[in-house]
Amino acid sequence: MQKKIFMPEIGEKPYVFGTHSAELERLGLQHRVWRPDVTDAWRRAGFTAGQTILDLGSGPGFLSMDLAEIVGPEGRVIALDRSSDFLNYLDSQSKKNGLQNISTHCVNLDEDEIPGDALDGAYARWLFAFLRNPKKLLERVVKNLRVGGTIVLHEYFHYHTFGFTSPSPAFDVFIAAVLKGWYAEGGKPDIAPELLTWCQELGLRIESVKPIVHIVSPENYIWQWPKSFVEVSPWRLADLGFMTKSEVEALQQEFSTFEKDGHTRIITPAVLEIIAKK
Repeated sequence: MQKKIFMPEIGEKPYVFGTHSAELERLGLQHRVWRPDVTDAWRRAGFTAGQTILDLGSGPGFLSMDLAEIVGPEGRVIALDRSSDFLNYLDSQSKKNGLQNISTHCVNLDEDEIPGDALDGAYARWLFAFLRNPKKLLERVVKNLRVGGTIVLHEYFHYHTFGFTSPSPAFDVFIAAVLKGWYAEGGKPDIAPELLTWCQELGLRIESVKPIVHIVSPENYIWQWPKSFVEVSPWRLADLGFMTKSEVEALQQEFSTFEKDGHTRIITPAVLEIIAKK
C-alpha cells in the first residue's frame, strides 16, 4: 500500500477524511460496493419516476446521479453538501452524462435551511453521524416532506463491529484514531438508534428497520471497501495528528498480512437501515 498525496481544501470547512483525489476515488469504490443495498432500499421505499428526491450530504454525487436516472427527466434531485469541491465534481459529471435534473447546493447542514418543499423522498448515508445538530436537520427534512413522502437512512449503530476475525491490534489503533477524529468534528458515530427514536417523535411511520453487517473474505468485492479505507484514510488521520507514521505503516502491514493468509475475514461496521414515511 502506497501513501496518498493530499491537497488541502480551500475556502470550506474540511471533511475529516478530505476531499482530495484519493478520497474521491475511495468514495467511488464505496459507492459501487454499497449500491446493491442502497438501490434495494430505494425500491422498497417507492422512489420512482417523476419524483423530487433530496440527497443529503451528497458528496461527489455518485448517489445523486443514480437517483437522477431513477426519477427521470420529469423528476428532480436536490443534492446538498458542504464541499464545493465535491459539488463541482457532481456538476461536471452531470453535464458529461447529460443529466439535467440535478440541482446542487453548497450548504452547512448543521445550520442552513434546506431547499425544496413537498419532497417525495430524502436519502442520507453516513451524514447525521458527522453533524453537531442532527435532530434539527431531521426536523427540517421532515417539515419539507409531503404527506406520503419517505425518508431512507443508512447510519451506523455499532461502529466497533468493524474489525477482523483474527486479533488485529494495529487495526484497533486505527479505529480509535478514526473515532477521535470523528468526535473532534462534533459528530457521533453510532447515531442510528437516536434517529429511529426521533423519526417516531416527529410523527413518521416506520416502514422498515434493517441491520446491515457483512463478514467477508478477500475474494468478496465488499473487501475492497475497507481496503480502500485503510489505503487512504490513515494518512489523512496522520496529517491531522490522530495517528503516527509508524502506526499507519503497522496498520497497512497487518491488513496486507490478513489479505494473504487465506482465513481471516473482515467484519464491516454495523449499519442500520431506516425507511420511514410521513
